[in-house]
Amino acid sequence: MTLASLVRQKGISYATLYNWRNKLRQQGQPVPGNTTSLDDWSAEAKLAVVAETMPLSESELGKYCREKGLYPEQVNEWRQDCLHGFMSSAERKWADQPEDPATDIQHEYDKAFPQLQDVDWICCIS
Repeated sequence: MTLASLVRQKGISYATLYNWRNKLRQQGQPVPGNTTSLDDWSAEAKLAVVAETMPLSESELGKYCREKGLYPEQVNEWRQDCLHGFMSSAERKWADQPEDPATDIQHEYDKAFPQLQDVDWICCIS
């Protein structure tokens, strides 16, 4: 439902709707609007969105995001931030370390030449 149709249907002004939306946003409620930047949402609102969307399928998440003025990528990033916050200090150290460049090279090599993985192994054995 668009804002204009809501105003006509309920007989209230735009200003009233914006005031209600802003009050809800200040209370940490996830509400639709122009605030699609990650920085515009409070931590409480982000956590509420993550909690509300955890059981949703991908298509349901898309619908939810359209209703709230979000992108699924934002919600997924917020989920990762929440999970990162629940990690132990040892897990955080491991997650924050840059990956080993040698591992990246081996991974790229394996993707580019999957048929040679077995050949490399055979060469090492013989």
